[in-house]
Amino acid sequence: MSFADALGRERAAAAPPPGQAAKREPLPRRRLDLIYFALAGFDLLTICFTLLLSNYIMDLYQGSVARSTAWSARVGQLVQLTQRAQEVNAPGNDVFDSLDVARERHRRDAASELYAAQRDLVLSDLAAGSSGADVSSVVAHIRAADRHMTDMLREADRIFAELDAGDDGAAGRRMATMDRIYARLSRSLLDAVITVQQIEDANLQRQAALVADLRRLEFIVMGLIFAIVLAVTFYGRQIGQVMRRTEDAHNAMLGELEAANQGLEQYADNVAHELRNPVNKVLLASEVALSRARTLEEYQDTLVSIVEESQRLSSIVGSLLFLARAHRTRLELDGRQIDVAGELEVIRSYFETTAQEAGVDLIVQCRPGIALTVDRTLFQRAVSNLVSNALSHTPAGGRVGIEVALQADGVAIAVRDSGEGVSDEDRARVFDRFFRADKARNAGSGRVGLGLPIAKSIMDLHGGSISFESKLGQGTVVTLVFPSAR
Repeated sequence: MSFADALGRERAAAAPPPGQAAKREPLPRRRLDLIYFALAGFDLLTICFTLLLSNYIMDLYQGSVARSTAWSARVGQLVQLTQRAQEVNAPGNDVFDSLDVARERHRRDAASELYAAQRDLVLSDLAAGSSGADVSSVVAHIRAADRHMTDMLREADRIFAELDAGDDGAAGRRMATMDRIYARLSRSLLDAVITVQQIEDANLQRQAALVADLRRLEFIVMGLIFAIVLAVTFYGRQIGQVMRRTEDAHNAMLGELEAANQGLEQYADNVAHELRNPVNKVLLASEVALSRARTLEEYQDTLVSIVEESQRLSSIVGSLLFLARAHRTRLELDGRQIDVAGELEVIRSYFETTAQEAGVDLIVQCRPGIALTVDRTLFQRAVSNLVSNALSHTPAGGRVGIEVALQADGVAIAVRDSGEGVSDEDRARVFDRFFRADKARNAGSGRVGLGLPIAKSIMDLHGGSISFESKLGQGTVVTLVFPSAR
């Protein structure tokens, strides 16, 4: 099976069934515009209400001025009516000085007609323009004044008759009676004036109370407007923050897409480069073997070379397929309880010959009795990858140690070497596929930079973690933390 066919099968296994598109959860939509529409509508209503309130206050002011003017005019009319009553009373007194009964009677009758006309004017004005006010008491006082006016006219006629008869004494006594009647008439008209003024004062008090209520309402409206302004300011700040976060997220997404695109291109280049070398070697060995007739030993050497390169090619393809399955389909783990010390001793024995040839001490430090429930094959693969990397980067005379420690959240297995270490720039990329810190040194070593990515995928499958610490020239420590219970 070719690498392309295997990768195609992996993609087909992870893809959704035909006719069924991959479902994505819709992103929540925040209808920020509806809030602004609601605020705009409230602002319009507030403006309209304010205009209506101002118009009502102006109408109220104009009506108050008109009512005050009308009641002031009624007071003037009553004062003028009092003056007409005085003019009616005057001839009954002046006749004793002028002794001209006919002329004084004529004056009295003319003044009486003016009084009657003024009285009718006052009564009609009260009936037509009372505006709901209780004017019955005013009318009652005017009617009482009319009765007194009738009595006073009767006494004046008697005075005139006594003078015509020459009985000055009787006329004088009649004049005293007429003055008392005029005093009662004046009192009635004064009571009418006082009542009108009281009605006017009551109207003014009601208008003042209404104005006070409107002022309170105006303050309430102003408070609402101020609250709306604060709310719009606060919500606008929130919208600005949301927009900035959205823009930052958009920019971050673009950056991630760009980085992913660059990573994909680099990954494709790395895959092509790593597969091209063994394929070219196989092709070259085959072409050289077929270029002329060779001995059996020569053909065997060529086949051995082809098998070695094919094994390397198969290892690369197998590693890539493992990473693809671990990343996309979540491999099922064969969880078994293992003895950590025993498994690490097996790994040490496997790499002992390689370590001796490299002149490196390989040591395991683990107390007996530590157990883990893991996939034994993947456990060995993860630790073996770290040990292999450590041996390849540690010069002769160095040391590689496998150290085990119990932690609150699990068991930590650290592979520590005294090799050349990794620079700060390369440390962030050690888990990238096909990344090699020293490309010139590793070009012919057969290592392709998949050991750490595979170890990380194994730890992800177990729910554990992997950490990488290194200083250039001082060595490297890679720690695997397996949880106590999977």
